[in-house]
Amino acid sequence: MKKETKQQRVVRALLAAGSSEVASTSSKYRQFTRLSGTRFYFVGKMGALRVGSCVSKSVSLEHALPILLDRWAPVNVETAVRS
Repeated sequence: MKKETKQQRVVRALLAAGSSEVASTSSKYRQFTRLSGTRFYFVGKMGALRVGSCVSKSVSLEHALPILLDRWAPVNVETAVRS
């Protein structure tokens, strides 16, 4: 089985946390939003996570990424569900 990429884990975590993907104007980032709709989350091709009103004004959430991944997208989903 192929190992899940960092980008796939970040996307899975955002979707599990209640975000939805929207059409992005950038070719470098996938864009997600929550129901409030004022802030956007941007996921880069290598798994970078940014938040802001647009890509050019966004800030990195790299410091919060391990917490997000551990809570919403653990590496072994089967083990996490059984615990």
